[in-house]
Order: sequence, then C-alpha cells, then structure tokens
Amino acid sequence: MKRTLALEWSSRKLSVAIGEVSKEASLDRFRAPEAMGLVDAAMAESGFSEIDEIKVGRGPGNFSGIRLAFAWASGFAAPGGVELISISSCRALVSRMLQEEPRSQGILILGDARRGQWWGGVFRPQQSGEWEMHAPEVWLRRVRSEAESGCPLRVISPDAERLAAAIECEALYPHAQDLLAWTGPSEPAEPLYFHPPV
Repeated sequence: MKRTLALEWSSRKLSVAIGEVSKEASLDRFRAPEAMGLVDAAMAESGFSEIDEIKVGRGPGNFSGIRLAFAWASGFAAPGGVELISISSCRALVSRMLQEEPRSQGILILGDARRGQWWGGVFRPQQSGEWEMHAPEVWLRRVRSEAESGCPLRVISPDAERLAAAIECEALYPHAQDLLAWTGPSEPAEPLYFHPPV
C-alpha cells in the first residue's frame, strides 16, 4: 500500500491527509506555522515515518499557501526520491462532487482572481471542464443562460464570501482527501494562476 501525503492549502480552509487521517484549519490569513503544524500532527497520528508519494493541490487559489505547499513537498520529496504529484485543487473537488451527484446538470466553480476578474470552470458528468478567466458579468450571463436553457448549474466557490454580493453560490473548499482520491494524471508541478506575475 502506498503511503500518500496530500497537502491542500489553496484556500483559507487548509487540510492535510494521510490515508484515513486528516487535519484541517481555517485561517483568515495564511500563516506558515499553522500549515506546517498540520503536517506534523497528521504524520504523528498516522504513525508513518516514511512517505511514498506527495499529492499537492496546485490551485487556483491562495498564492502563499500553494507556493509553501510546493516548496515543502519539493524539499521533502527530493532527497529520498518520493514521487510528487500535482493536482488542480478545484478539479479534484469537482470530481468528487460529480461522483456523488451523477445526475448533476453541471457544476460551475468560481473564484476571485482579483483585478476585476473571476476564474472558473464548468464541469459536467463525463466532461472535463477547462479553466477560464472573465469579468464577473460574463460569468453572470453564463449562469442565466444555462438556467434559461433548462440546464442550471450548481455554483460553488471557495471565495463565496467575496463573490456573494454579485452571485448566489455555495461556499465549498477543496480538501486533501479529494487529492488522495484523485486517480487522474499529474499536472505541471507549479501553481495554477491566471494573471501573469507582477
């Protein structure tokens, strides 16, 4: 059995999982000591002294959290040849949701990309969605259009508190357990961002 550690730090709901053991924390502002404490606590509770692979959530989301997760995982993995797997945090969340709701018309996951833009993707059963970035009004038109066509989308967001003034959405967050369950291919081992660095 592979001993897999998963780090999901792309939102304000941080989580770490090793098998059945998971640790969570809610932070208003990302702080590295709390994140690293979750890893220590999960490792201690799991009883594992060695890890075979690390799955890291690559976002989109919290810049500091994602960078720290990659930095820690890369440093931990390199000396012992531990496999590093990178997964879109929200894609893993939506994958679990669609398995739980196979009759879903579709899920729209949105996030605040700042600078007057929202990132998002529409995911449907048996269809892999693609990430896009648009002005909020473009997303609002899309939600209305889908509802009028008889295929309403369930709108979820890890940034629901920021988006709530403009759109009705559920606050849902990616979790390290979603990463553990992921069986798709590894993505590039780098944060998933939509704006170029400034």
